[in-house]
Amino acid sequence: MSRFGRSDGRWGDRWGGGFVVAVVLLLAGAAWLGNYLAGWLGEAPASTEDPAGTAGEGILPGGQIGQWAGMGEYPKAFNVYFLQAHALRSQEKAAEAARSLEAMGVPAAVTHDGEWYKVIIGAYGSKDAADAAKASAEITTELPLYANHVTIPGDPPVLPVTAEAQTPYNQGVAALNSFMHLAAAWWDRYATAGIPDPADQVVYQAQQLEAVAQALAPYATDPAVSDLLRVTQLAVTTGRQMGQITPQMQPGDRAYQDAMRSYVTLVDTYRTWAGSGW
Repeated sequence: MSRFGRSDGRWGDRWGGGFVVAVVLLLAGAAWLGNYLAGWLGEAPASTEDPAGTAGEGILPGGQIGQWAGMGEYPKAFNVYFLQAHALRSQEKAAEAARSLEAMGVPAAVTHDGEWYKVIIGAYGSKDAADAAKASAEITTELPLYANHVTIPGDPPVLPVTAEAQTPYNQGVAALNSFMHLAAAWWDRYATAGIPDPADQVVYQAQQLEAVAQALAPYATDPAVSDLLRVTQLAVTTGRQMGQITPQMQPGDRAYQDAMRSYVTLVDTYRTWAGSGW
C-alpha cells in the first residue's frame, strides 16, 4: 500500500511539474497564434476583380445592368447592335433608301460590306435596346427589320513604329474604346426609356480624347498614330454632336440623326481600322 502510495506521490509531483510547463507552452502558443491571426485578418484580401471590369456585369447610366463595365486602361471587345433595312449592290440606291428612311424620322446610315451596301438604322449597345427600337421603327417604316450586331475589337492589330509613341498610343486606344462604350450605353438609354439622359459623360470622354490627340500629335508621322488620330477626331465630333441632343428631341430631328449617323460611321471606321468589316 505504502509502496503504491509513494509511487503515486512521485508521479503526482512529476505530473504537476509537467502540467505547469505544458500550460506555459500552451499560453505562449496561444499568444503567438492570436498575433498571427490578428495580422492575417488585418490584411486586405487580394482583389479578384478584373481591373477593367467584366463584360456582362457593368452598370448602365441609371442603374441598368448591361455589358458596359468600367473600361479603365484596358480596352475590351464589345458588341454594337443595329437594325438592317436593306442590302443593295448600288451605293446610290442605298443612299437614296437611307434618305427615304430619314424623311420618315428614322436615323439611317449606309455601311459597306464587300459587294453590299447595307442600310442600317441606329446603333445600340444591347439586343434589348435594338429590339425596342425595332418594334417602333417597323411601324414607322412598314419594313421588316433585322436586328444584327457587329463586334468592336479591344486592341486593334496595329502598333506604332515609334517607341516613344507607345504609351500615349495605348492611352488613346483605351480612351477611344471607353468613349464608344459610353456612347452605345447612352443610345441604349434613349431607345429603351425614350428620354435621353444628358450626354455629359460622353462629352467629357470626348474632351479627354482631345487631350490624348494633343499628346499624340508629335508622333503623327507614324502611320499607326496617324490612323488613331483620324478615328479619334471622328469620335470627338460624334461626342460634340451627341452633346447637342436634348430630351425634347425625337429620332426624326436633324441633330439626333446627325449624331447617330456619326456614331455609326465611327463604328464602321474603327472596325475597318481594326481589320474587320461589317
